Amino acid sequence: YVIDWLRIGLKGSTEEVDGISAFYHLQTGAAIAGTGSALTERFFLAGIKGDFGKVVVGRSSTPYKMAGLKVDPFYDTAAGKGLSGASYGLSGMTNGWSDNTFAYSKVVGDFSLNGGVYLDDTVADEHDMNFGLAYSQEDMTVGFQYLSIGDTGVVANSGADSSAIRFHGSYTTGPWVVSGSIESVDPSVGDKQSFIYLATAWEASEKLKIAGSYGAVDDVSVADNGSAITVGAFFQLLEKTNVYALFSAFSADDSAG
Repeated sequence: YVIDWLRIGLKGSTEEVDGISAFYHLQTGAAIAGTGSALTERFFLAGIKGDFGKVVVGRSSTPYKMAGLKVDPFYDTAAGKGLSGASYGLSGMTNGWSDNTFAYSKVVGDFSLNGGVYLDDTVADEHDMNFGLAYSQEDMTVGFQYLSIGDTGVVANSGADSSAIRFHGSYTTGPWVVSGSIESVDPSVGDKQSFIYLATAWEASEKLKIAGSYGAVDDVSVADNGSAITVGAFFQLLEKTNVYALFSAFSADDSAG
C-alpha cells in the first residue's frame, strides 16, 4: 500500500490572444508511508478556453465525479474508503482519474453544460461518454450527470457495459450549506444499484467548520449495503493548512445477515 497525502503539482496558463487562452495542470502523489512506488500517478491535462467554452484533453476527473466531490465535505479525508476519496453513499465513480479524456464545457447564463468522450484505445473501440447540465443561482445549484460505459470501461472505477446517472444539488443560507447526491448505477449484470448521500456544513467561524453526512447504499453487495454517518470538525491552522477530527459509523443492511 502507499499513502500519498503529499501532492506535487504544476499548473499554468497563457495570456489571452483574441479572447482565447491555453492552460495545463498536472499532479502526482509522493509517498510518505507504506511500500511501493515513491510517486503515484494522479492527473495531467491541458486545454483551451474562451467565449466558446472550454476544451480539455488528457487524464482528468469526469464531471460525474466532480458533481459528487463538490457535495462531500469529507472528500479526501479518513472518512473515505482507503482513508481518502469519496465518503460512503457515493459510488466508486466519484474517485479516480479517467484516461484519454476529450471533454467540452460551457456556461450559458445560469446554466452550465458539459459533454465528454473517454477514448478506448484498444481494438474493442468502445468509448465511454459523460454529459450533464446544471442550473446555478447565487445560493443554490441543481443538476444531473449521466455516464454511458462501453465494454472496456475507460472511466475510472466503472463497470464494463454499464450506465449511471447522478442528480445533485446544494443550497447555501448564511453560514450553512446543505448538499446531496442520488445515484442509480445500472451494471451489466444484476440489479440497479442505489447510492444516496446527504451532507451539511456550518462555518462556525472564519477558521472552524463543522460538518455531518449520511450515506446509504443498496443492491451493491452484502459487504457494501447499509448506511453510515460521519461528523467532523475542520480547523484552519495556517493559511493553506487544515487539521480535522471526525467520527464515522457504519451499519450493515439487516438483509446482509
